[in-house]
Amino acid sequence: MRVKMKIKHLIAVLTGFVGLVALFIFVVSPNMSNSNAQQSEKTDLPAQLEDGNLSDEERWKRIEKDIISLFQIKPYDVYKSPGSTELTSSSENRNEEWIPYIREYIEQIPGDKKRPPQNGYYKEAVEKLAKYYEKKQNWEEATNILNQGMDALPEDTDGYQTFKVQKLLVESYQHPASALEKLNKVGPYEVKGYHYAELLKRQTKLLMDAGQLDEAYEKLTKGMEYLERNHAVLKSIQDRLEAWKNGENLVTYQGKLQTEEGEPLSHAKVFLVNPDRKGNSFMEKQSPSAITDEQGHFKIEALPKGDYQLMLGMTLDQVDGYTWPVESDEWLNVQSDMKRNITLPSLIKINSPINDQTVKGDKVEFSWEPVEQAAYYQLHFGIQFEGGGITSTASEHIESNAFEMSKQAFLFQSFGTVWTSTGDGEGKIAPESLLGLSNPNVGMYWYVDAYNEQGEILTSSNGFRLSKEHAAQIPYFHYEKQTLKEADNLLLDGKMDEALAAYKQKLNQDPEDLHSQRMLYEIISSNRDMSRYEQLQKALPYLKELAERTDLKNYWHQLATHAYLEGDWERYRKYVEKQDESRHAWDGYDWGKYAIVSMKMGNDDESENYFLNSLEEDGSNRFSLSYAMLELHRTGNFEKAKQIVEKYPERSLRSVNWVQRLEEIRSQVEQSAETKKLFQEGLDRYTSDGHHSFKQWVDQLDNEPLSKFFDTLE
Repeated sequence: MRVKMKIKHLIAVLTGFVGLVALFIFVVSPNMSNSNAQQSEKTDLPAQLEDGNLSDEERWKRIEKDIISLFQIKPYDVYKSPGSTELTSSSENRNEEWIPYIREYIEQIPGDKKRPPQNGYYKEAVEKLAKYYEKKQNWEEATNILNQGMDALPEDTDGYQTFKVQKLLVESYQHPASALEKLNKVGPYEVKGYHYAELLKRQTKLLMDAGQLDEAYEKLTKGMEYLERNHAVLKSIQDRLEAWKNGENLVTYQGKLQTEEGEPLSHAKVFLVNPDRKGNSFMEKQSPSAITDEQGHFKIEALPKGDYQLMLGMTLDQVDGYTWPVESDEWLNVQSDMKRNITLPSLIKINSPINDQTVKGDKVEFSWEPVEQAAYYQLHFGIQFEGGGITSTASEHIESNAFEMSKQAFLFQSFGTVWTSTGDGEGKIAPESLLGLSNPNVGMYWYVDAYNEQGEILTSSNGFRLSKEHAAQIPYFHYEKQTLKEADNLLLDGKMDEALAAYKQKLNQDPEDLHSQRMLYEIISSNRDMSRYEQLQKALPYLKELAERTDLKNYWHQLATHAYLEGDWERYRKYVEKQDESRHAWDGYDWGKYAIVSMKMGNDDESENYFLNSLEEDGSNRFSLSYAMLELHRTGNFEKAKQIVEKYPERSLRSVNWVQRLEEIRSQVEQSAETKKLFQEGLDRYTSDGHHSFKQWVDQLDNEPLSKFFDTLE
């Protein structure tokens, strides 16, 4: 299943590291553009430590302050979920030159009477270096480092206890059986509470992996009695085991995490997130999870039946040259014990343009190596600028491994609006997102996705390219130098009102100036003080001209959106046909929107067929409630409506139990004649009115339960 990202009117709010909209491709560009400065900074410090100009005391201080304190190690570099990717940190230092100095510090400080190892830097150095080797799965070296730390510190120090616990956890990944025996002997008063919680979590997981659920529940419940603070992750595991104790038929999900060549990804993490966990994300530790063993195998025990999304935690080395092309509507329905492998395919090899190549002329051509079993491809563009970036789909159905587009189609590619944080909660528009590819000063890149005949994604060129082999195909390019107009410079300077006036003036002087028309549309569309309908209504003259003169799908799409919001269904269909006459690239979202329009036109049977098409294509079932409303309007039967949302449950991390919600509405309707009248009016309006007029009615509705219900329908 696949879902096109409808980013023709995308508003992206970027704060901090979320500015990584380029997802996988990010790793290439910033690392390349900043590599010289970073390398100079890193190599300069070792030179200073080795030139002999520092006293021993000064040298140790530099190692403590500039290496140990700044050396950051996270378990995983990349967290990948359906439709999104996150990096744990943009500043984690992976410079191998620092390791010898940390080792030197660990080995020599215990003999330096002026700097006793009880200082916090020594504990920090041992912990971080051991975790560095853990991440590389060099268990022997991690254990050696921890042993050195334990030898240097008295047993009653916090550092010694920390190293002891960390050593046992390392052993539990290398030799689970023998480590479990040791974990079973650790009492709650032998280590500090937070150390005991970590050991208890690992002990419980090993017992569950071994199928010893009774013992796992007993030890976990007893162990939690000794903890002073609540631990969300332990409570989550306890809830699952308690459900099993109470007779709930829990299941197991297991498999192997591997590359397409069959190479295992060991010590990676596999998460399962359930839509019932409101607001849960894969970064939260309470999601059921498992760490893969040396052969890449994983097992998640005591799992409640239901819908889950798979999420992965991996290192950069593991994902170099690979991708995990899972789309946002892909869900795993676990109703019994399940065994299914997770395979990372190789990145699509791209041919041109690459490696900052400059593209010239009236045509822009893209080519890549064909993918076996691929029926078609999708082409995407991305731009990067200071503070963020954004992507957009250029073409959704390409049946060969090459694509050519006109200069105008390329430069007029619409990306939407990026909002960046100003620190005062207000935010401001990133003008580069409006100017898009017409701005010669942004970083430009591209990628393709490959799909089979069933519309399932096979692989992508969008991924991490770190090694020399993969870094030979960097998807960045330039278009021949474009000259920025006066209005463009005003826009880039953040002078939005002045830019708007300048574009209008330029258009008055030259009515054929399509660039000014486009930018007027983009600026008006970025005004978040207006609703989408108000934006499109104000930009309508420019939008019509752009659609007629360029025949680009994006502008027909926006005209269709305006017609949809206004409730002009014939005009909506006309503009939709302009976008895609064959409907060959339609997905669940497209069929769902068309179903709603058919419903509002009174074509109930046609609408039902389109809804069924949508629900077959869309794993998130986002239009199931609209289908239920059609049935409720046709028959007045709440039971039939409930059966629909029960058969096609909405799947998202913020999903609503619509069976329960419909039952609540029915109860309210049956208890009050006034509520019944208002509900029927709302149902009539929803199944016939345009979005704008329906929304106005809902906003004026003086019935909070019904207002909230109807507000979720559009």
